[in-house]
Amino acid sequence: MKIAQLFRFPIKGLPGEAIDAGAVSVGSGIRGDRSIAFTNGTVEVLDGQWGSCHSFTILKNNKNLQKWSVESNPPFITVAAPDQVNASSLTFDSSTPDGVAELGAYLSAHLPTQGAIERRAVSMPKGMFDSQRSGISIINPRTVERLSVAGQIEMDPRRYRGNILVEGLPAFAEFGLIGKVIRIGEARIAITKSIERCSATSVNPETTEVDINGPRLLATHFGHLHCGIYGTVLEPGTLEVGDEIKIEMPSEDISNLVPAKRSPRYATVQKPPRSLQT
Repeated sequence: MKIAQLFRFPIKGLPGEAIDAGAVSVGSGIRGDRSIAFTNGTVEVLDGQWGSCHSFTILKNNKNLQKWSVESNPPFITVAAPDQVNASSLTFDSSTPDGVAELGAYLSAHLPTQGAIERRAVSMPKGMFDSQRSGISIINPRTVERLSVAGQIEMDPRRYRGNILVEGLPAFAEFGLIGKVIRIGEARIAITKSIERCSATSVNPETTEVDINGPRLLATHFGHLHCGIYGTVLEPGTLEVGDEIKIEMPSEDISNLVPAKRSPRYATVQKPPRSLQT
């Protein structure tokens, strides 16, 4: 098993970018990943403070966000609104209050509000992830292939917005990694839980159009809403495309990182029942 592709999402809710390598640190994710988020006007979020995804402008609630473009060379980020009259790109320094404020003003000019509270961009150097303890998301393209067959539509794994796309893992086998630790170079990552998907997965990352009901596809054909897994960084390191991913039995107790909530379980049929044997 190895890393097939790596992605970083500099601004939460906006499109990501493919990268060749990225450093990860304890309690965080890939450097520059989701380091900025834009509040949606429903609640007040303090700078540097984690907030629920419902507090922010995200793809789930605004499918047009996929039409934006984002590039970064941390801490500098360039963002551009989709084709609009007088629209121009903005390059800002995400490590400074002035730079973050610039982004807030730019996004406010192009995005509709969802509430009465003044919207602002907030900085979260460790990453504003949907799951507070998780900094890495992993997607198995083989699983997405199964979903494509079930939905009779070719789906790009990028629609699941993972940081790591893996190669060499059978479809759905990623669920069997929950509770284990993987090593990638010097980095060690505890796999903590599966990812429950929302309607953001209905957006085609290539065409930027809504072309399928992602949650309904999972629920109808597989009986759950999960695709991909979350990881928590235990030891820092650098991830690179092509790196081997090794599975370790944890030498420490990671049970406190693995919630009790139910996740799909991966199983392999070793011997069919007699009624199916010939």
